[in-house]
Amino acid sequence: MTLLPLPFAMLCARGPVVVFVDDVQWSDADGIALLREIAAPPSAPPVLFVLAFRSEDLAAAAPLKALLDAITGISTIAVSIPL
Repeated sequence: MTLLPLPFAMLCARGPVVVFVDDVQWSDADGIALLREIAAPPSAPPVLFVLAFRSEDLAAAAPLKALLDAITGISTIAVSIPL
């Protein structure tokens, strides 16, 4: 467990938060694990995550694929917008 979720939750308690992460397909397993930890229920703060990635690189980005699979398995709205 990292120390980031507590300060992040405190920030979210002050008002709406949007987290935008570009080129997520280049994230390593630790970066993806951090995103999963922050967004995981039951302590998930009210936050909008916007993750941008190249869909053609998804097959080679196993950690990202696992994150997207996990997101669809929790009480979260996941929307994919192909460009």
